[in-house]
Amino acid sequence: MNAIMKGLSRHSTKEWINYFCSTHFWGPVANWGIPIAALADLKKNPDLIS
Repeated sequence: MNAIMKGLSRHSTKEWINYFCSTHFWGPVANWGIPIAALADLKKNPDLIS
């Protein structure tokens, strides 16, 4: 029981919560941003696309 409480207290610190929120916010942003950028590249000249 003591180990469980120790684990919970370690993961409820402000640093851990900030990391968790930032990772779970920016992940979906990147997952949607890449396909949107690919669609935007469809209109570009093929010589400009790397």
